[in-house]
Amino acid sequence: MQRSPNQDKTLKFNAMQMSPEEILRYLETTILPRIVKPGRYLGNEYNVIIKDWAEIASRIVLAFPDKYETAMPYNGFQMLYHILNREDDVVAERTYAPDVDMEMQLRQYRVPLFSLETKHALADFDIIGFTMPYDLLYTNMVNMLDLAGIPIWTKDRTDKDPFVIAGGTNAYNPEPVADFLDVVVIGDAEEIVVDVVRMIGAGRRAGKSRHEIYADLLKLGDGIYIPCFYDVEYADDGKIQAVTPNQNGVPERVKVLKIPYLKQTYYPTKPIMPLIETTQDRFAMEVMRGCTQGCRFCHAGMVYRPVRERKPEDLIDQARASLEATGYEELALLSLSTSDYTGLQQTMTGMQDFLKSRNVSVSFPSMRLDSFTNDIAKIAKQYRKSGLTFAPEAGTWRMRRVINKLISDEDLRESVQIALQEGWKVLKFYFMLGLPTETEADLDGILDMIHSVRRMSQSYGHIKINVTLSTFIPKTNTPFQWELQSDKSVIREKIEYLKRGLHHKQIKASYSNPEYSELEGVFSRGDRRLANLIYAAWQRGAKFDSWGDHLDHSAWESALAATGISMDWYLRERDLDEVLPWDHIDSMLTKNFLLRERGKAYAEATITDCRDGCHACGVCDFDQLIMREESKQTTLPAPSEDPIFLAALNAADHSTGVTPRPASEANDGADLYTVRIRYIKQNEACFMGHLDVLKALMRAIQKSRIPIYYSEGFHQKPRISMGLALPLGYSSDTEFMDLQLFEVVPEILSRLGEHLPRGLNLMESQWFAGRIPAISSLVERLTHQIQFEDLTDFPTLPDQVNNFLSKPSHFIQRKRKGQSIEIDLRPYVLSLELSGKTLTVHTCVIKTLSVRMSEILCVLFDCDIEALPPHRVHRKLVYFEQDGLKNSEPQLLTA
Repeated sequence: MQRSPNQDKTLKFNAMQMSPEEILRYLETTILPRIVKPGRYLGNEYNVIIKDWAEIASRIVLAFPDKYETAMPYNGFQMLYHILNREDDVVAERTYAPDVDMEMQLRQYRVPLFSLETKHALADFDIIGFTMPYDLLYTNMVNMLDLAGIPIWTKDRTDKDPFVIAGGTNAYNPEPVADFLDVVVIGDAEEIVVDVVRMIGAGRRAGKSRHEIYADLLKLGDGIYIPCFYDVEYADDGKIQAVTPNQNGVPERVKVLKIPYLKQTYYPTKPIMPLIETTQDRFAMEVMRGCTQGCRFCHAGMVYRPVRERKPEDLIDQARASLEATGYEELALLSLSTSDYTGLQQTMTGMQDFLKSRNVSVSFPSMRLDSFTNDIAKIAKQYRKSGLTFAPEAGTWRMRRVINKLISDEDLRESVQIALQEGWKVLKFYFMLGLPTETEADLDGILDMIHSVRRMSQSYGHIKINVTLSTFIPKTNTPFQWELQSDKSVIREKIEYLKRGLHHKQIKASYSNPEYSELEGVFSRGDRRLANLIYAAWQRGAKFDSWGDHLDHSAWESALAATGISMDWYLRERDLDEVLPWDHIDSMLTKNFLLRERGKAYAEATITDCRDGCHACGVCDFDQLIMREESKQTTLPAPSEDPIFLAALNAADHSTGVTPRPASEANDGADLYTVRIRYIKQNEACFMGHLDVLKALMRAIQKSRIPIYYSEGFHQKPRISMGLALPLGYSSDTEFMDLQLFEVVPEILSRLGEHLPRGLNLMESQWFAGRIPAISSLVERLTHQIQFEDLTDFPTLPDQVNNFLSKPSHFIQRKRKGQSIEIDLRPYVLSLELSGKTLTVHTCVIKTLSVRMSEILCVLFDCDIEALPPHRVHRKLVYFEQDGLKNSEPQLLTA
């Protein structure tokens, strides 16, 4: 296998050295106005932590190599942010993979990738700390380093460059990206991450070399892997011959970190609240770590052993404090199988009144069919019922014995019957294709199972059945780590066969792209030679490979050809005595256990739950590291005495509880008051979209317990009316909103304001008895001021302004809901006044429609929006009919 011919070309991007102030100026004036979702890059979320760098000894930027909206719900990322920022001498900030439009702007203006909190360039930090949650993010990691101006290959970094470290689920086999990383933290990082950051920061301040700091880090013990301290030797047939240390004092195998208890202090009571819509808009709370089931395909179930449950009282306290601090309306209980958590009944009973008083629903993202009982259904039915997800994984009892997924057909029928009786209308099922020993009979079993469910559901109204088909990918540290991964053509045939058999109006079948799964399979069991492939694919434009609309298979095919790497080599069946790329990482699972389980799979033999007897996997030491079930523990850590946690809990205990009221109560004679609030939008908040502002306001209402009326129906929302939408990038002194309340709250500005993100400031309020006309129906005129940075290149602008005003019409094309419509701007423009570098624009509103300043500017400058000179737009005044009310005026209570 050959090296990439372009490997010596370290960087594609030569970023300028910029201060945070310079980066912010470029963002506000030039970059953010030109991208689709600027809210991803603002860093003004509620609960964000900003520290004075002058008082900080060690600085890390936590880097998630995916888009903001995918990364923000990731629980481990929030935990690290919380743990690190609790320390006075450490700062942890965040950065995410910029989307394609943002990357283009950064490269065009040579602006380095930056942290959200303070806009420092990544090169200003001591450490870039990547989270590696899944395989197809590796090109994003390379791209982010390049955008930061940091050498991609470890060998090219000097002592002045930040350390690049990584952790997460994929750290159990870091070899495909080992040549990009200085340090890998493998396993549970909660107890060691602060020491790692401090040691690197202190070493850099002391002027130590990178290798001296590497040696210091090894003294921390388990979980620290320094890739450059290990050499990989390959045999003539391409297989690995040995992985050996090349330094004295380096362990032959790196033992992963395992924490015996899940302490309360690991978990944030004030998690960061995203300001834009994310993939999972909820507060996620880990209830336990690990699994006792022994599914032979499951990487997480193996490497997160043993099961460690959290105490119900800890969960109740965290839920109260965190929901109070965030305003989330959904709580998700996270684990590999929430229904196996032995404290579930006690936890839900303890939270019930609190959740109901705040209109918070609960979701159970992971439920096992055989443990979905009537008791659990009764708990879940008290909250909103959307879809219920089950993962039988295989269609026949024979195949489920092979993978040790001990769900019988009777378990399935009973669980589905319970779900239907308790009112679920959407049932979701997950299956894997290409499992070891799979036959056509197993595929037919999937069809039989789903159609059996369909027939069962016919007497329960319109029930939707969603079926997801995914490719089996052999994972490291599982009994199936030696198996062949099925060719994508074989998987496609199976998908088509099942799609035909599942064709029914009640059933929706979806599947993962076999090409995506093939690439994931290569990296899942890959070795260090794949770094050349990743780099070559990135050079050819590969990025966001986990996103179906971004995966560029041609880039990967070209990279494979350039590097001489064969995908089939990495998808092949492995010899049982072969040295595997991750063998020098000690996951604590013995190879004898994994081989024994593989043999049982082919014999269709099963093993019982770990709770029913130990199977000698090798993880537990039967002293500190043991399976900890809440129902059986007598000696757990004492309740938290952490002052930060206790303060958050105390705030939750003393908050004002207000039960939401439906709007129909006002129609029955109950009191109703409307408060009109004027607020300003400035700085980072200028790049929050209209819906993002509304979402932030709804969260503030939830947190401050304002007595607001809610809409009717299944998904109740606060009764809020907003003014005309302010375009992205505009600042404003005159934004308005109306709230319908069932009590007058004199201190409403302060109560709401303390829970809003930076840049949204509430200025004044007016109270009315009853309802008042919607704000959008009252606006007559608007005044905007446009401030240009430089008009030297546009000396004829005064003439262009006069020319615009002298013409009776100016037609433009506006895209709306996918269609292009023609609009005449001229009737909307009352006047234009140019004074120096400031253009004041007076416009009117016609039938609730207005025009954007960018539309006027494009006509004035006769160019597309991308070519407009740098400028800022500020909404100065809003004029209402009859001072804000028209027709019949409600009674004004206060002014």
